[in-house]
Amino acid sequence: MTTSTAKIFHDMAMNLSHEAKMSKTKGDEAAYVEQMTKAFFLEKEAALKVYDDTTIWKHALIRSAGWLAFKSGLFSDALDLVQFGKKGNPPQYLAHELSELEQAITQKLGKTADIFTGKNLLQIFGFLISANIPKSQIEIQKDEHSSITIQVPADKINDIVRMYWGQAVEIQGIEQQDGIFEMKEIKRAA
Repeated sequence: MTTSTAKIFHDMAMNLSHEAKMSKTKGDEAAYVEQMTKAFFLEKEAALKVYDDTTIWKHALIRSAGWLAFKSGLFSDALDLVQFGKKGNPPQYLAHELSELEQAITQKLGKTADIFTGKNLLQIFGFLISANIPKSQIEIQKDEHSSITIQVPADKINDIVRMYWGQAVEIQGIEQQDGIFEMKEIKRAA
């Protein structure tokens, strides 16, 4: 997918966000949350469509998706995006805005961010493109040019392949000292 596809998703997300604000001014909180949640998923998808991690556009989309998740009450997703955005080496002003979002999340939850973040916990977005069942490993294509092999629990490999084969996924895991990435959680990407 291209940046133009990302722009289409972004525009759709911003339209939904505007509709959500209109619903809120009319006092319809349920419609607000529903529309804001849809906007979040579209904006997150837009960020995933931009493969070049060095572009400001990708970082801005990640920040925007994080705020939409926050406004939807999806604090865990918002925090995941903050962490993902900070790892991408964003420009200083976007890094500052991601830190502001992180502060807002922790204030809302009444906890410090350190409780939520493992020091080595990483998040990977991509497509499940292959599996080595005997070794309990899956391969995730992160973008057009790179993929990563991930160790998964042996008792879950068959279910993971059945449920997520060829799908866009989000994986949380820990990079071990030997460089192997060990999966802790997997879910469909929006």
